[in-house]
Amino acid sequence: EGVLGDFGGDDGALVFAGLRSDLGSDSGHLMVWNGASWARVGAGFDAQVAALAVAPDGALWAGGEFTALGGGEPASRVARWDGESWAQVGDGLDGEVRVIAFAPDGTPWAGGNFTGGLATWDGSAWSVVGGGLEENATVHDLSFHDGDVYAAGWFDATASGADARNVVRWDGAAFSELDVLDGIVVTEMQWVGEHLFVAGLVDRLDGEFGSQIMARWDGTSWSALEGEPSDLVEDLHVYQGALWVGGLFTGAGPHVSLGLASYHF
Repeated sequence: EGVLGDFGGDDGALVFAGLRSDLGSDSGHLMVWNGASWARVGAGFDAQVAALAVAPDGALWAGGEFTALGGGEPASRVARWDGESWAQVGDGLDGEVRVIAFAPDGTPWAGGNFTGGLATWDGSAWSVVGGGLEENATVHDLSFHDGDVYAAGWFDATASGADARNVVRWDGAAFSELDVLDGIVVTEMQWVGEHLFVAGLVDRLDGEFGSQIMARWDGTSWSALEGEPSDLVEDLHVYQGALWVGGLFTGAGPHVSLGLASYHF
């Protein structure tokens, strides 16, 4: 019950972050399932946790709206769990963190609604990437492919004013826009081979009125996904070569599909 922020965990543990009224007021905005019941993870946090990710060393990282741990210690939107306690990562960030992801080389990346919208951690400090995105930009998802970093969310430009509508690529030196993907927000990304699939609310690519739920990038241009879900998509995953989609939809193309669909290419 409530709004799901994220699932994560290591060593087979299931960790839930989000807003759930049925877990009680003492949840600390983060709970772990021990096989029989839900339990608080350490001191917890003073506000919502929106992102979870497991680092290469097995540590659990959390990001969100929080500015302190449940015990009052400072933790500005990013914290790390070492198996016994939470600790703030550096000085943290100055706005909500919506996604945490680890690059293939192990570098932690964060995206959200903070100054620049996109930042990396070098082991001692957070740095905004490439001057960042425009003021009030929000990054909802991050993906890594062929050495580049892709950020998706709600933004129209980089901080320098270059076009970057909702999905942008960072090649290690500069940002570049993936053609034009107008609309409100892109919330999820997933690579399948050399095609990038995104989900969210974007302008219809077929020229019809309404909102596009999903779109596909082939390296040159965007196209509508044939048989796309009928409503909100909340997650994308690849399993055995197929793209699996979860959300609040009741159909996918002509098929009845209650919240779960797969696409084979």
